[in-house]
Amino acid sequence: MTACPKCGADIEEGKAYCSNPACGAVTGARPAPETKTVVDKQFILNLKFDFVLIARLAALAIAALALAVFYFSARS
Repeated sequence: MTACPKCGADIEEGKAYCSNPACGAVTGARPAPETKTVVDKQFILNLKFDFVLIARLAALAIAALALAVFYFSARS
């Protein structure tokens, strides 16, 4: 902990301002620089959904589920 250069109050490590509301002096500590997240827009634009393929796969899955239900629920 360091002392505020203006009022002498204790300042926690990494704080940029004095915690005393009456003081609010800027300390020598600098906040961490902000990092920017870069989104590759070209990747998002190239991502295309083939809804016909998705519909066919869903229909196939439903048909397979129905066949499994009929097969396992049939009594011999």
